[in-house]
Amino acid sequence: MDQIPQRSWYAIYTRTNFEKRLVSDFSKKNITAFLPTRKIVRQWSDRKKKIEVPLFPNYLFVKTTKHFKYDILNTQGVVKFLEYNNEMAVIPEQQINDLRLTLLGNPEVSNKYFNLKENVTVVSGHLKGLSGVLLEKRGQCRLVVRIDVVDKTLLVDVSANMLAKIP
Repeated sequence: MDQIPQRSWYAIYTRTNFEKRLVSDFSKKNITAFLPTRKIVRQWSDRKKKIEVPLFPNYLFVKTTKHFKYDILNTQGVVKFLEYNNEMAVIPEQQINDLRLTLLGNPEVSNKYFNLKENVTVVSGHLKGLSGVLLEKRGQCRLVVRIDVVDKTLLVDVSANMLAKIP
């Protein structure tokens, strides 16, 4: 009996401003794609407008098997898969789930590295189930969620009474 290959999440690097188009192209090919976005206000000379922009410009996540690697790479706008030790870097399902939860809080993106303090999980509210490292900044609790493959950190403000320590 043949085993069905396990689908995993991978990060791809895209050409500038191709992220949304690639989500559409992958959908037509029945490839699951995830583009984390956030809303910002853009100022033009005559108006302000709220627009949705990629949280990580030039990055897109795809859930597929290694079998479809070349089909994905041959899609216009895809530059490369992110790799670790010359292998396509697999992103754990939990990191993708944490990222989806984090997006509910309109996070800031930071390239800064932090001193790790205490591992916590959110036990109530719309971010319930999100895990990360707790930081305190001017009395506010900030939860740090790290997306290792794309080398980014998300910061989300969370009330201290919504958190529990991870043993």
